[in-house]
This record gives sequence, C-alpha cells and structure tokens, in this order.
Amino acid sequence: MMRSELHGLHGEKPHWIIPAVRTKNKKAEHTVPLFPTAVKLIEAALEIGKPEKGEDQGNRPVVASRFESVGVLASHCMSQAVRRLLEDNELVAFTPHDLRRTAATIVHASMRDGICSKRSEKRFQRIEKHLITITG
Repeated sequence: MMRSELHGLHGEKPHWIIPAVRTKNKKAEHTVPLFPTAVKLIEAALEIGKPEKGEDQGNRPVVASRFESVGVLASHCMSQAVRRLLEDNELVAFTPHDLRRTAATIVHASMRDGICSKRSEKRFQRIEKHLITITG
C-alpha cells in the first residue's frame, strides 16, 4: 500500500485505490473502502513513518518492510505479526486462520442478507483459497 493510493482518509468515504498494474488481471484498478478501524491503523502507520524533509511522500509505502528488496510477504509473516501483536497488547488470543473464518462468516452472511454480490463471493473464495495455503 503506497501513500499515493490512499484517498479521503479524513473524509466521509476513505478508500484505497490499488493500481491496475498490481491487480490480478492487470487491467483495472480496484477500489477498497476503508473502515474506521483500518483508517486508524493507517494513520498510526503514517505517523510512525513520516518522510524526511524534501522526500516524495506519495511514493513511499505506508508500512515499510525491514527487508527493502522483499516485494511479497513470506507465508509465515502473518503468523509472526499476530504473535507480536498478541505479546504487545491485551488481546484475546487468535490466529490468522481465525481471521479467515471470520471473513468467511461475514461474506456468507452478507450474501444471505443480499448485501454482497455473487461476484464478491467468488472473489472471496479466491482469496480464501490463498489464505488457506498461507495459514494452513
């Protein structure tokens, strides 16, 4: 997520626009609405990683990697991040797989209530298949 891809963080409809070159089909950009919790996390990350004076703000990632040459997260990164999050905060223990199950529940409930389209369900199924390979 690059800073230049974030829009309206302080407005009514904050969103993240993923450029076409980074989407699966490489043909169309994808707009992701950001919920208040996501906006708070992004704002905290932006505050931590303020650019140096004169540095191009938009061309920096919101959350920088410790490994500059790494372009894609390794499969164990999510588990390690969750473990650190649990150690540093007073949260009820959870795993990345719990997040996948929660997302599946939300999507299926949205389908049942007519909020989510069939297309969204298919998109989630592709994401879900990928998450299962990452989280086991």
